[in-house]
Amino acid sequence: MKIELRKNSDGSRYYSLVYYDRIAKKPVRISKADIRKRFGKDIIEASEASEICKILEAESDSLKNRIEKRVRWEEEFYKFGQLLEFYQTHQKKKAPNSYKNNVHYLKYYVLPYFLSIRKCNNLAMWYDFYPEFKDWLEDEACLVKRPEQRISYASKNHAVKALNTFMHTLFRRGIIDRFFLCESFPTHKMNEKGIDDLISPEEMERIYNQLILDGSEREALFFRFLYFTGLRFNEALGIHPANLYDGEIEDKMLAKHLIQEGISYYGYVVFDSQPAHETRGLRDKNGEIQRKPLKGKKKIDDKSARTVVITDKLLWNELVKQHNQTLEQFEKGYFGKEINQYPLFEGVDKSSSANKLKKAYEKCGLRYRSWHCCRHTRATRGYGSVIRRRKC
Repeated sequence: MKIELRKNSDGSRYYSLVYYDRIAKKPVRISKADIRKRFGKDIIEASEASEICKILEAESDSLKNRIEKRVRWEEEFYKFGQLLEFYQTHQKKKAPNSYKNNVHYLKYYVLPYFLSIRKCNNLAMWYDFYPEFKDWLEDEACLVKRPEQRISYASKNHAVKALNTFMHTLFRRGIIDRFFLCESFPTHKMNEKGIDDLISPEEMERIYNQLILDGSEREALFFRFLYFTGLRFNEALGIHPANLYDGEIEDKMLAKHLIQEGISYYGYVVFDSQPAHETRGLRDKNGEIQRKPLKGKKKIDDKSARTVVITDKLLWNELVKQHNQTLEQFEKGYFGKEINQYPLFEGVDKSSSANKLKKAYEKCGLRYRSWHCCRHTRATRGYGSVIRRRKC
C-alpha cells in the first residue's frame, strides 16, 4: 500500500492510497468517493493516512489468504489445471468474442466449489452435487474482488452456464462418458429489480442538462444517445461518422416495418463492430482502435450489422454537429486514413464518465443510475428504437 500527497483543483491537498491488485496484476488507486464512503471524509492529515493505510493493508492480507484458498485447487488438482487450459483453448475458438467470461466463472466459482469445497475430483460424480452447487451460489458465493459482497443473480447463471459448457466440452471430446445439464436459475427473475433502474424522460432531461452545466458536453450527448438507442456502452463508444445516415432507411422491409409500428425517425445508425479494448484505454500503444465483432456475432460484416433509428430530434441535431467536427479531424488525418479510427465519443471512458454521471445525479438529488440503465429503460419501454437489420 502506498500513500501519495495530491492536490484538488482548488489547490487544497489530500492523501491518496494506491494498492496492488493481485487479480488484475496492476496498481489501483482508491477513489476519493470510496474513501469518503468508508471513512466519511477526505484524508488530509499524514497521521490519518498512515492509520488508514494499516487498516487497508490488514484487509488486503486477509483478501490475499482468501484468494490463495480459492485457487489452491490449481496446485492440488494439476490435471484440472490442464483441463482448464484445454477448455479455454476450445472456447476461444468457439466464441472468440466472449470466451473470457465463461473461463472466469469456471476458474473462480465452478472449480473451487467442486474441488476445494466439495473435495470431489471425480467428474462422473459432479452431477450428484448440482443442487448443492446452486445452493452455494445462492447463499455463499461472493465477488472475487469484493468478498464481502454476494454475486448477482445474473452471475449465478453465468456460473451455471460455465459448468454446463465445461462438462459438455469434455463430453464431446470423450474425456467423460456422459453429460448432465445443470438447470439454470429461473430467467423470469432476472429483471425483478429492473423497475428501480428505469429512467424517466424527465430524469433524462435533468441529467442531460446537468452534465452540460458541469462542462461534460460529450458525456451529456453520450447519455442521451444511450437513452434513446438502448445500445451497450461499448457499442456506442465505437460509433464513427460513417455509421450515421440521414433520410429513409434503404432496407425496404425494415422501413415498412417502422411505418407499420408508427415509428418516425430523423436519422439512423448502422454499425457492425465495437472497440476491442485490447489495452486499458480505447487505443492501443500504437494509437489505433482495434475492433471486434458485436456481441453474439463471429465476424465483422454486413450480415452482422445492426440498424438503430434516432427518434429524438435534439439528439439527431447534436449527433450531426459531432459528426461534422469528427469528420474535420478525419480530413486532417490525426489518426490515420481509416474512418473507424475516429469515434464520435472519443474521450468518454467507463471510469471517468461514471464519476461525472454520479456527480450529476448527486447535484440533481436523484438516485444514481448507471449507463447500463439506459439500455434497461429502452428495452422496457420497447417501442422499437432498436431494431435488428433484416434482409429481404
